[in-house]
Amino acid sequence: MEDLSNIHKRKHSLDIVRGVLIVLMVLDHTRDFFSATSFYPTDLTHASSALFLTRWITNFCAPGFVFISGISAYQFEGKYDRNELSNYLLKRGLFLLLLEATVIDFIWQAGYSIYIFQVISALGASMIILAFLVKLPKAPTAIVMVTIIAFHNLLPDKLLIEKLGNFSWVWNLMHLPSVLAKGTSPKWFSTVYTLIPYFSIMYLGYIFGHTYDFPAQQRRNWLFCLSLLSITLFIVLRFLKLGDTSLWVNTQHAFLSFINLTKYPLSLDFVLLTLPFSWLLLAIMDKKNANEYSFFSTIGKASLFVYVAHLVILLIGSLFWSKLSFGTYINFMDAQIQSKTFIWPDTYQESLSRAFVVWLSLSTTLYFIAKWYLKFKKQHQYRILKYI
Repeated sequence: MEDLSNIHKRKHSLDIVRGVLIVLMVLDHTRDFFSATSFYPTDLTHASSALFLTRWITNFCAPGFVFISGISAYQFEGKYDRNELSNYLLKRGLFLLLLEATVIDFIWQAGYSIYIFQVISALGASMIILAFLVKLPKAPTAIVMVTIIAFHNLLPDKLLIEKLGNFSWVWNLMHLPSVLAKGTSPKWFSTVYTLIPYFSIMYLGYIFGHTYDFPAQQRRNWLFCLSLLSITLFIVLRFLKLGDTSLWVNTQHAFLSFINLTKYPLSLDFVLLTLPFSWLLLAIMDKKNANEYSFFSTIGKASLFVYVAHLVILLIGSLFWSKLSFGTYINFMDAQIQSKTFIWPDTYQESLSRAFVVWLSLSTTLYFIAKWYLKFKKQHQYRILKYI
């Protein structure tokens, strides 16, 4: 059996990896606010290799974070019981949905005109689904979740959108984002992230959480083997042009095309390539002390608070920067939200260097904000802090 110090290390490893994923996510959003482009950054007909990779590396964030949330759910169950876990997941999921529908969407838009179902909503809704899934038999449920991840690309999205008619927005929410295929979604509602396959990934994280009852070396071996198997399967499927709706092209950007995968919704190949990043980090950090990586573990412990804080800082900072640079306040996120009507300043130029400088400065600032918040949370017993 492992001693208590190893148990603490296991928890710290989750915080460290969460922190790494949050910092990478901040890079992506910093680029959105401070180096926006009129084209999608993974569009290889326009994007430079540097821009493509800056966006691509952040693809690891959402799948990894959702998987780790599943692990955390299992650890919560270990402290209490399954019914309490289910109640907690239900309440926290609803809280996340409300948080994004109000505060987060308001920040993204520098105002409020539409509820955009994004990553926090997908995380919250997946928690609500997990609240019910944890009560089902584990083995058959896990098989169903793997099946969903493996074959959801084959779902007849367009046919289902047509058949659902006035209720096509349901399928926009489940699998086909309304930003890609408009059904009859209400004007006040838009989907970017979808529930499939995120709730399946969260459930598999919950199942994998059981390995935290095993010796650390056995768990690390599992993580390394899973990573190798997943990457190998990705390479085979990608060469065969299976597992993703976007086909790679053997051109001067052949490698970038090969790893340029469908994120909305997550394709099988996308999951196979991105999850090993988090698995390998979990394996490496499993035997590390939190003090060695306090920068990331601190941010990881306060991940939701840091998420909201970084958006507030980015919005305010970018508004002041645009005022100083172009003489008017501009929310460059509108370049994505309202791309057809967005008016670019005449002197505007994208700059990855500018984005990276802001990202490094912001990440440092967020570390101190996270430290303050964790201290505040420890000193106060407000009930809402349980969900943040």
